[in-house]
Amino acid sequence: MAGIDKITGEILASGRERADEIKKKADADAAAIFAAANEEIRASGEVNAAKIREDGAKALQRAKSQAGLVRRQTLLAARQGLLDEIIEKAYKELSGKPASEYFQMLEGILKKNVRAEKGEMLLGAADLARLPKDFPERVRKIAKEAGGELTLSKEAARIENGFLLRYGGIEENCSLRALFASRQNEMTDAVLAALEHKK
Repeated sequence: MAGIDKITGEILASGRERADEIKKKADADAAAIFAAANEEIRASGEVNAAKIREDGAKALQRAKSQAGLVRRQTLLAARQGLLDEIIEKAYKELSGKPASEYFQMLEGILKKNVRAEKGEMLLGAADLARLPKDFPERVRKIAKEAGGELTLSKEAARIENGFLLRYGGIEENCSLRALFASRQNEMTDAVLAALEHKK
């Protein structure tokens, strides 16, 4: 029996040694796998963190760009609203002048638009109602000085203010609205220059 016990003891001792070696190798392999996994997780985290930073930077840039666009559009709309308001105020101021000043202004417009032809001047109903008595004669005089002939019609034109000039079958619109519309760009530039100057 002693021989069997001895052999069994040797086998067990040899098995324990082998088991210890296997355990050590398994522990070493597990540690290597764990280290590799940790490295992969760390590297992946860095990549993800970099991607998150990059995506965040792109999102921030998009937000800034969109905010800038909205700001520019808001400023443009506000500026356009201000321009329209200023131009409308100027229009109302001119059309609301006292009769003497208003018809003197119309004479100035007539001098720039009268032709050396025979024609007719038409006023709106409101202007016909407040017409100075000597205005028809002043119109004739302005036309004569330009080498033409112009009479003031008793027919009311369908305009708010200003006048129409009718030569033959052709009408020239010299209403304040038409004059403002024809000089819209010029007035806009002047208003913008005045606004820039006030900054």
